[in-house]
Amino acid sequence: GGVDRIPEAIGCYVPVMTNALVQQIHYAKNCVEVEVDQAGKSQILTANGAILAVPGHLVPLLCPQLPSWLSEPLARTRYSTIASVHIALERPPDIPYAGYGVPWNPEGIGVLELEHLRAPGRCPDGTGMISVYITDGVSEDDVRLKARALRFVERSFPETTNRALFLHLGRWQTGIACFAVGRLKEMADIRKRLATWSAPLDVCGDYLDGLSSEGALRTGEQAAERLGARISSKPQMLWCEARAR
Repeated sequence: GGVDRIPEAIGCYVPVMTNALVQQIHYAKNCVEVEVDQAGKSQILTANGAILAVPGHLVPLLCPQLPSWLSEPLARTRYSTIASVHIALERPPDIPYAGYGVPWNPEGIGVLELEHLRAPGRCPDGTGMISVYITDGVSEDDVRLKARALRFVERSFPETTNRALFLHLGRWQTGIACFAVGRLKEMADIRKRLATWSAPLDVCGDYLDGLSSEGALRTGEQAAERLGARISSKPQMLWCEARAR
C-alpha cells in the first residue's frame, strides 16, 4: 500500500511473475539464465538481460559469477533496522517544510516527514500526516513505540497535541543503507565501471547512493538505460522464454 504501488503500477504494462523465488542467476556474453521456483515448480527463464533490484548484500549470493570489483563491495552492504510510525492528524502543523533530519536524541528519532507536503493529495483536505522514523525500535513493543513517536511529534509541534486521529506502525529488519567513511566513493566507482561493463546484467538499489526509495527508483532507471544500450548494441538477440528444468 506504500512504495509497493510503484512496481505494481509499472507491472500493469509488462508480464509479471509473482510469488516466484529466484534461486540463482547465470550469464554469458549475450544472455542471462535465471533459475526460479514458483508454486513448487522449477523453471529457467532465459532473457537478453537482467537487473538485480535487491539489497546489495544479496546480489553476490544470487550471482556468484560476478567479478570481484562488483561482488566484494556489494557483499559488504549493511542496513540499519528501522521502525516507522505514521501519525494521522486532524489538523497539520502550520510549517512549510516537508522533512526534518533530527540530530541525536534520547528517543532515537532520525527523520520526520510531513506526508501532506511531500505528496499533496495524499491526505484528506485539512488533515495531515507525519511519518516518524526510529532507528532502534524494531524490537520494542507496539504501545511504547507509538507513544514514543507521538510524544516526540507533540513536543516538536505543540499545536498537534491531542490532534492524532490514528497511528500506523511498520518495521523493517532491512531498513536504510549505511554509509561508512569511503562508502559513497566506493559506490561511485562501481557506477563508473557499470557504465562501461559489457555483461547483460546490471544492479540497482538505495545502497548505491543512499537516498532510500527515491534513490532506488532512480538507480533502477539508470540500470535500465545502461542495459538497454548494451542489448541494442549486440548483433544477435534472444527472446525471453521459460522452460521446465
